[in-house]
Amino acid sequence: MPCSTDSARPRADRLRAPKWLSAGAAVLALACSGLPTEPITSAGDFQRSFELNGETRRYRVHVPATLDLRRPAPLLLAFHGVPSAAQEMRLITDFDIEAAAEELVVVYPETSRSGDWNHSCRDCSGAGALEFDDIEFTERIIEKMGKDMSIDAQRIYVTGFSQGALMAFRIACELSSRVAAVATVAATMLDWQGNNCGPARPVPIVMIHGTADEEFPPGGRRGVQVSSVSVDATVTHWVDTNRCNPTPAVINLPDVTPDGTTVSRSDYSGCNGGAEVVFYRVDGGGHTWPGSPYELSPLLGVTSEDLDASDAIVDFMLRFSR
Repeated sequence: MPCSTDSARPRADRLRAPKWLSAGAAVLALACSGLPTEPITSAGDFQRSFELNGETRRYRVHVPATLDLRRPAPLLLAFHGVPSAAQEMRLITDFDIEAAAEELVVVYPETSRSGDWNHSCRDCSGAGALEFDDIEFTERIIEKMGKDMSIDAQRIYVTGFSQGALMAFRIACELSSRVAAVATVAATMLDWQGNNCGPARPVPIVMIHGTADEEFPPGGRRGVQVSSVSVDATVTHWVDTNRCNPTPAVINLPDVTPDGTTVSRSDYSGCNGGAEVVFYRVDGGGHTWPGSPYELSPLLGVTSEDLDASDAIVDFMLRFSR
């Protein structure tokens, strides 16, 4: 049986939670138990799991009531940040609203017991040191979803926030034959990723990053074991990889909220294989998910209201099929 869930609300009804209500508290309030294994034949929220290399791996599935289960549905995998959880990613992004509007299925994968993602290399994370294979985890989720319900194999999409965005970058590099488009929020590539990224096909990708992000500084960060590259280097990597026109069309979005942020969008077109690269620069934005209805820690900076990241991501992705 599906876990109980609130019905989808119109976007105009989104309400920001009080600042004292942390996303973690909301996770506990809305969490549900049970790991059903039967095929999915109805709308709702489902907790799923399987064994992988001796580890129980879990993920949450959201099937909107608007979906016609007789037709193959687009599938979006949304990787959470660290420390966090799949349910928190659901609350931060409100992708369930997008799922209802666009008739797509959303999967929220969970990290292993390490509490983080193996996003690139052995020394980059606890999951890497323990050799948890999160690429195989991703592939198994895609395969199992295809068996559990009708999924359009040509319209599988991946996004992530923070360290989850590092997973999205890795998937773009290593599983380009499986995914139609990728989106990242609040992360730049690691130098190791850039040096070892060879996608089999051009990958449509949209990236969103705040200029006041202190977790992933726009200029990059040097580390002892691993370093992040700059925002500009990350964008250039994908423009070069997809062989796009290096001169973007730049649009300034309306400054609709006096929150100290503004947003510009750079569109890189003319890419091989019909791919595109889009970059949203959030001036004044922190290590946050723009347009999120829930407050993260104020230590992470300002959440811009001038961009609905979830809406922009889904609109971008659904234009592409593999």
